[in-house]
Amino acid sequence: MKSELKESENMDTKKRVYPYIGKFANERDSEDYVCVLFIDKNSGTVVAHGSDSSNSGTKGVGVYSTSWQENCFEILPLTAQIILQND
Repeated sequence: MKSELKESENMDTKKRVYPYIGKFANERDSEDYVCVLFIDKNSGTVVAHGSDSSNSGTKGVGVYSTSWQENCFEILPLTAQIILQND
C-alpha cells in the first residue's frame, strides 16, 4: 500500500487528545518517518511511512502496537493530510 503525507510547516504542540496522528521522523533523513493514529496511550496503528520505513515489517501501514514510544512523536496539525492508495 502506498501512503503519502502532506503537512504544513508548523507542527501543533497542543496537549495529546485521543485520537490524534503523531509523526516520528529520522533526524538524518527526512524521507524516513512513520505516522501513527494514536487511540490511547502508546497504542495505535501506522497510517503512513516514508520510503526507508516501507521495508520494515514493524512499520508498515496497518501495523498496530500498544508499545509505541509516544513521547517521541510530534502531533500533526489538523490540516495535515494522509493519502492512502492501493498499488
